[in-house]
Amino acid sequence: MAYDMAEVEQSYNDLTTLVRRDLLVEHQAGGIKNSEYADTYQRLMDTCLRLAMDAPLKGSQIDKTDAEVAVLDKQLEKLTADIALVEQEIQKSIAQEALYLRQTQGFDENIRQKMLDIQMNSWAMMFSSGLLDEKPAMICDDAVTDLYEAMSIDAGVPYTPGTCPPPATP
Repeated sequence: MAYDMAEVEQSYNDLTTLVRRDLLVEHQAGGIKNSEYADTYQRLMDTCLRLAMDAPLKGSQIDKTDAEVAVLDKQLEKLTADIALVEQEIQKSIAQEALYLRQTQGFDENIRQKMLDIQMNSWAMMFSSGLLDEKPAMICDDAVTDLYEAMSIDAGVPYTPGTCPPPATP
């Protein structure tokens, strides 16, 4: 790797300025004696030089890490969007399932209504034409009323059965 010597120099200057200042404060306070000062100074300057030489490498590692984090952030955004899309599809599927269920119920209701229509129309035509002298069993035993009541409940229309008048005498 080629070193950015300007960055190395700037890092070295920043570090040594801080070290010299702290070392001087300690020396003036009596924490470091004259004999220890030169040895301590030499060790700290070696450390500053090593850190300054590592600065460009560390900087490029930080840049690389920042780029990797940016890529991971984009991947996270995409995954989050994908999850939202899947959740929408699931919700659509649930609404679609409810629609199919309601359609099936509608077909069942239509069968009962057609059955009632056919029974009533057949009975009415036969009775009005004089082919029948008496009421059919479905009318007498109240099966039509039960069917009508079930249909009215399904439709949400309350039904209260009444009583039929007695048959007319000729």
